[in-house]
Amino acid sequence: MLTTRSPPASDKQIQRIESEPNIHTACDGQNNLPQRFKRKHEHDDLPTFMEEMRKMFSDLKAQQDRNIEKLQSTINEIKQQNILITESMEFMSAKYEEMKERVENIEIERKKNAAYVQLLEDKVENMERQSRIAGIEIRNIPTQKLETKEILLKKVIDIGKYIGVSLDTRDIRDVFRIKNSRPQSTTNTVVVDFVSVIKKEQILHSFRQFNKSNQDKRLNTTLLNLDGPSQPIYVSESLTSKAKRLHYLARDFAKTNDWSYCWSSHGKIYLKKREGERYVLIHSESDLKKLETQK
Repeated sequence: MLTTRSPPASDKQIQRIESEPNIHTACDGQNNLPQRFKRKHEHDDLPTFMEEMRKMFSDLKAQQDRNIEKLQSTINEIKQQNILITESMEFMSAKYEEMKERVENIEIERKKNAAYVQLLEDKVENMERQSRIAGIEIRNIPTQKLETKEILLKKVIDIGKYIGVSLDTRDIRDVFRIKNSRPQSTTNTVVVDFVSVIKKEQILHSFRQFNKSNQDKRLNTTLLNLDGPSQPIYVSESLTSKAKRLHYLARDFAKTNDWSYCWSSHGKIYLKKREGERYVLIHSESDLKKLETQK
C-alpha cells in the first residue's frame, strides 16, 4: 500500500510573523491596554522616617529617665522613712525594756512590801491575841442602870458558880462591856479578863459541859434570875476582830457544807467534819475557799 504525502506549502502560503521589538511602544498606540509604570522607590522619605524614630526614642528615653528619677526619689524617701521608723522602733523598744524593768522592780518591791505588811499584821494579830489570851466574852447579859464593875463582877461570879466553877475577885483582872454599834442595845457583850489562862479554860470547858448535859435547859438569863425576857447566855473566847470575822465565816461554812464542829481555841479557829476525823486549822479566808473547792 502506497502512502500519499501532501506537498509542502509554497512560500506564498507561509507568512512570517515577527514580534515588535519595543512592546511598550507597541502598546502606546492601543487605547484598550493599561499602561505599566515602573515602581518608584521612595528613597527620599527614609531620612525623615529615621529622624522621627530617633526623636521618638529620645522622647521615650527622656520620659523613662524622668520616671526613674521620680521612682528613685520615692525610694529614697521610703528608705529615709524606714530609717526613721527603725530608729523610732528601737527607741520605743528601749523604752519598753526600761519600763518593763521598772514594772518588774516595782512588782518585786510590792511583793516585798506586801510580805512585810503581812508580817506586821501577823505580829499585831499575835500581840492582840496574847493580850486576850486569858479573856472571855459573855453575851446576852441584860444591862442595868448605873451598872458598875462590881455589879458585872458579881454576875460573872454567879455564872461561874452556876456552871460549877468557883471564882474569886482575885481571879479576875478586869471586867467591862463593849460598846455596841446599836445605841439602843441592852445586851452589849461583857468582856472578862482573868488573871490566868487556866481559869479561863475552866470557865469555857464547864460552860460547854453544862450545855451539853442540859440540852433542854441550857444556860440562860432566867436560870440566873436576870431581868427581862429569857435569853440564852453565850460564853466564848475573847477574839480579835480578824479572828471574829474568820470564826463567823467558818461557822457559816460548817453550816452550809455539813461540817459538824467549829470552835476557837487560844484565839485560833478550827473546823472538823465528823467525830474522830482530823481537825482543820483555819488561818485565813483562803483556807475556807480551798475547802470549798475540795468538796
